[in-house]
Amino acid sequence: MNLEEYKGVFVFAQQVDNKVSGIALELIGEGKRLAEKLSAEVTAVLVGSDVKGLADELAAYGADRVIVVDDPELKEYRTEPYAHALASVIDKYKPEILLVGEGPGANEDQQGVPFVGRAGQLLDDMLSIIGLDRTKVYITNIVKCRPPENRDPMNVEQDTCIGFLHRQIELLRPKIVVSLGRIAAMRLIDGDFRITKDHGKWYDVDGMRMMAIYHPSALLRDPSRRPETFDDLKALQAEVRRICTRTELNCPWMRADSKPI
Repeated sequence: MNLEEYKGVFVFAQQVDNKVSGIALELIGEGKRLAEKLSAEVTAVLVGSDVKGLADELAAYGADRVIVVDDPELKEYRTEPYAHALASVIDKYKPEILLVGEGPGANEDQQGVPFVGRAGQLLDDMLSIIGLDRTKVYITNIVKCRPPENRDPMNVEQDTCIGFLHRQIELLRPKIVVSLGRIAAMRLIDGDFRITKDHGKWYDVDGMRMMAIYHPSALLRDPSRRPETFDDLKALQAEVRRICTRTELNCPWMRADSKPI
């Protein structure tokens, strides 16, 4: 099968215990948003045999077209669906800012999109304060499937998924990585990271600028943390203006020649 004849955003899906992987479902939602921006369609490529019913599941999550293939040349897609889906849109969608949470919750698991529900709405508000929105950042999680009862992801679960995140970072090559919460910060910045002490600080890691802020869910539980998070967001805004060349901040109140805040 020649996939070149199909245009738009591709999501390569794999099976896990006779179900579509959580990674693929998250990508369908993310791909749908990108496809709308590009006036394109989302094509889900379901790799494998005996996939009856799984194509309908992908369509229900928003895929405009589902292609089922069992081609030995596509076997590598089974282990890196995130990487190959990202590669299909990287030339047109070039976010310089990556936001990383810990894992999907119930709403994210249902919709296949990171950070929805109340936490997602708050994250949108946080971004808008500094002139950003979801079209200007890429959002993902350390683990790609919902931990039972929304508990913290265990180390073994993080270890299982971290390769996908590393490949995402490799393809995106972001200038700024923001960890949303303690768990992402401990994995990406420092194993001894303390969110109450170290939030808002900048770190240089593998050529990227990294910082951590409180997770939106934590801010919903403890609104008293919001003023210090506002300071962290202003620091992020200043760094975006300093080093990002493609990211335009939608701040009509800010003069074009003004210095970073």
